[in-house]
Amino acid sequence: MTHTQAIIFDLDNTLINRDRAFQACIKDYLSNNGYESITIDWEEVMIQDQEGHANRLDFCDWFISAHQLDSTKEELWQYLQTNIASHISPDVKVIELLEHLSSSAITLKLLTNGGVKNQQQKIINAELHRFFSNADIYISEATGYSKPGLQGFENVLNDLHLPAEKVMMVGDQLYIDLYPAKRLGMQVCWVHNSKSQSSTPPFVDLRVSHPIELKEHIKA
Repeated sequence: MTHTQAIIFDLDNTLINRDRAFQACIKDYLSNNGYESITIDWEEVMIQDQEGHANRLDFCDWFISAHQLDSTKEELWQYLQTNIASHISPDVKVIELLEHLSSSAITLKLLTNGGVKNQQQKIINAELHRFFSNADIYISEATGYSKPGLQGFENVLNDLHLPAEKVMMVGDQLYIDLYPAKRLGMQVCWVHNSKSQSSTPPFVDLRVSHPIELKEHIKA
């Protein structure tokens, strides 16, 4: 693998466990609104959620209808948007990795889709702001560029002033985080933290189950 001089990280389900926080937030919403006795098929919920990539109001509309809640989709979405970050906490292994990388000459960037306020709060709660300055964080609402569009990746590359082959993109979504980066010539690392044994596409350079495994491949 080409020597890596910079790493661009995705946020949700890469450096933080967004899905776990999402489920905890839904449980709180149900508890706070007197729906504790409702049975939830979490596998179906996560299928409908599409790891946060489903249209948010469409998901909330489905959830309310499927569970016969006396709520509106707007109310549910507002609650989730406002409170999901409160369920994010630091991952000691991620902190260990970022400390390792920060002690080297490797430049770190963060590229994420989402709203500025929500994503920034997730970053703070996960204690990632220690490793990424404001200038190192690219949030789609602020930049106007959403993954998988190439412009968001090109925006970060332009700021790095490095050849694409010297930059690694690390993310959990093959065709949102990684394939666009590979099209631009970057190295790509797939964080595949699902229990399913999916095959690894040929465009993936490295596959890990947790970002901490990058320590074995990126030497400080």
